[in-house]
Amino acid sequence: MNVEYTNVAGAELIILTNKAGLSVTLSDLGAGIRDITYMGVSMMVTPKDPEVYLGHNGGYYGKSIGPVAGRIQNGVYSVNGKRYAFPANEGSNCLHGSVMDYSLRKFKMELCRQENGTSVVFSLHDEAVEGVYPAEVSVVIRYKLLEEEPVLKLRQLASPSVDAPLNLSNHSYWNPGALDTILDDTLFLKSSRAMSYSLDLIPQGLIPVSKALDFRTPHKVGDYINEEELHKTRTNGYDHCFAIDEHKKDEAILRLEGSSFGMEIFTDAPALQIYSLNYPHDNFPLSNGKVEKQNSGLAIEPVKVAGPAESFIVKGKGEFLYHTTYRFYKK
Repeated sequence: MNVEYTNVAGAELIILTNKAGLSVTLSDLGAGIRDITYMGVSMMVTPKDPEVYLGHNGGYYGKSIGPVAGRIQNGVYSVNGKRYAFPANEGSNCLHGSVMDYSLRKFKMELCRQENGTSVVFSLHDEAVEGVYPAEVSVVIRYKLLEEEPVLKLRQLASPSVDAPLNLSNHSYWNPGALDTILDDTLFLKSSRAMSYSLDLIPQGLIPVSKALDFRTPHKVGDYINEEELHKTRTNGYDHCFAIDEHKKDEAILRLEGSSFGMEIFTDAPALQIYSLNYPHDNFPLSNGKVEKQNSGLAIEPVKVAGPAESFIVKGKGEFLYHTTYRFYKK
């Protein structure tokens, strides 16, 4: 495994490249994926300028999200009868943890070489915030790049000191093969139920997938993206939580395939949030040589099934623990 380090704007980046030609750049700011290339070709959408990636860009590109991914109505929730409130950062609601946003936090980084690959472990001890969040949280994010295969493994672990909501995720945008958009990419997703939403995208409950939301038979992302049901709220395309159907442990639950490259995702998370980059930074230079436009990439976020923050509560000293595997291939 080849390992390189670089420092940008006070953030430490580490670049791992394996024998299969998969190169992964990780950042200690946000415990995030800065970039991934396979056989020299970009697999994801991320800003070209590393300082933009590291800053307050609003896109969460490749970063770890927490302590609570998703939207909380008015930022308000209760734990054991006590009221807490995240400051609003999207209209009147809270998105992705607001002031506690892990994507802008500096993590401790450690390299661990192993027989079949190399891991980078990011750790953070987060403090409770009076009236906002009740617990101290120990967070450990581990990425492992296998030595001989084009495979990246992600392990997300968090433990609260007392009862508190936890719903960590990774917010990478994917575009295997660096195409202009992902509209012609073929998507398979093993899900028969998706979340319904209010006008301001607060989860209302799972419903059977409609034709536009049904990817159990693979089809192009763009086939139904202009259907009226995907534009009745602020989604403006896909921005939906999909509950994952029952599946075998070693079965890919998602496959995204472009004209020359593809990727598969395996996870023990109960759901995936799919977002088709509906509100881009127009003409924003990307690391894949393109400029950002609507539908430049597809965010695929392993999460708990969307709902109120109370549904994410983990008992004190308990664990939030999910594993996700990304496998890349050339057609």
